[in-house]
Amino acid sequence: TLTIASGNNASDRTARLVTRIAPTASPSELASRHVELVAARWGPDIEITIALAATLLLRLDAFAPVLHLVVPNTRHRRLPRLRDGSLVSALEEEHSGFSSVARFTTGSSSDPCARIVVGGDGRGVTVGASGWRCGVGDLPGEPPGNALAAAYAGVLAAAEVFQAMLVPFAGAVRRYRGRISLWDLAVDGRNGPALPEPLDLGQIAFAACGGVATGTFWTLALLRLTGRPLLVDPDVIDDERTNLNRHLTASHADIGQPKANLAAAMLADAGAAPTPLPERWNTPEAAIKTVVVTPDDDSVRRQVQLDLPRTVLNGGTSDDGIYAVSRHNFLTNACLACTARSDLVDRSPVAAAARRMGLREDQLMPHIDNPEPLPPEVIAKATALTHDERRRLAGVGGRQVLEHVCGTIRPMAAGPAVSAPMLSAAPGVLLASELARLALGQEAPGSVTMTSILTGPHSRWTFLRQKTADCACSDELYRRHYRSRWGS
Repeated sequence: TLTIASGNNASDRTARLVTRIAPTASPSELASRHVELVAARWGPDIEITIALAATLLLRLDAFAPVLHLVVPNTRHRRLPRLRDGSLVSALEEEHSGFSSVARFTTGSSSDPCARIVVGGDGRGVTVGASGWRCGVGDLPGEPPGNALAAAYAGVLAAAEVFQAMLVPFAGAVRRYRGRISLWDLAVDGRNGPALPEPLDLGQIAFAACGGVATGTFWTLALLRLTGRPLLVDPDVIDDERTNLNRHLTASHADIGQPKANLAAAMLADAGAAPTPLPERWNTPEAAIKTVVVTPDDDSVRRQVQLDLPRTVLNGGTSDDGIYAVSRHNFLTNACLACTARSDLVDRSPVAAAARRMGLREDQLMPHIDNPEPLPPEVIAKATALTHDERRRLAGVGGRQVLEHVCGTIRPMAAGPAVSAPMLSAAPGVLLASELARLALGQEAPGSVTMTSILTGPHSRWTFLRQKTADCACSDELYRRHYRSRWGS
């Protein structure tokens, strides 16, 4: 059983996640497993992938494996927070204070539980990127990956190791194999255009600079940036409340520093001129076109949405390994206020289930005492559910709907949040990709991209959610104000 104490260590939230998905796994068992990260060739994209994968694995701290890095001593590019020189030495220095550094080494392992070969075929699981595309076990091919795809390949590589470590203990793991495009978010999708050079972060605000957002900052800092983004977060890096495993802008030496200031330093190193605001989100006086929203509090998400920026990019994670990003423009499909409702108090269990399904209470109430399954027309109106969730609900009798929705499909969070480095980083990298796609004119209002670090991307990981009937985004007064600011 797990022996990590809660609070005051970098493994606390990872311990909670491992307990949830693999209750019989112990830190000592996982920390005794050997893993290799191998560079099949050496170039800027490979360096990004291996550096981020190694960072995420080292930040597992007490749960980190014995990590073998097999890479050349030369370096090709600047990487966020890592000094020049040997990549191994730079990673050791950045992660000083994590217990995992004692298990970090070079050279091959005689019996690894996972061997990740980055950038080419070899004995092990191949991971790589090409243009906007990246894959596991199925390399996309030339040309080299752009920085966004290379970073997401690093997340996939770290998730593959995490899956391999948990396979003996968790039945929910399904090892991901395949390739996807970050340009169109499709399996075997298209390659996209060159990245914006530089990427302008002007008229962009970040509401929260916590774990998910730091994955965005780390990825953006790989690019050449310009503009004056607004960084809003009242918190500091706190060793009792903030798990360092999730914060790619910070290490042990940064305890006590404001999160917004650390984020600003990372973006400034890439050319931007950020304005950090160590305070809670308030409606900014300056015109903000896009807000990236990643707080733990859904009331903040709704407040940001009702401030009516042109675009809201949202990212978050759940306690069972799921992560998601979504894009909202207020007029089309679901706005963020339609979906960010986990903190709302319902007057009855029926109201709670209806809200989580995207129905009005009066649409669900007539069927609650009926032993027959919900009518198809009612399920079709449950716009807050995904296609798979509606399919699973189709055979559930009306009397079991409350238990099914509240206990299986959309369980309420209980207790402190759980996380792991790759779980927080995954949506962060995707949010950086969304910013680049937005700058290139790629529209996807109301879209949601959702999957799990235990399974990986799949053909239906992107879908649309429709508006909730009682949301302000259906109010013509709000809609008229949004149009007057941004057009239709």
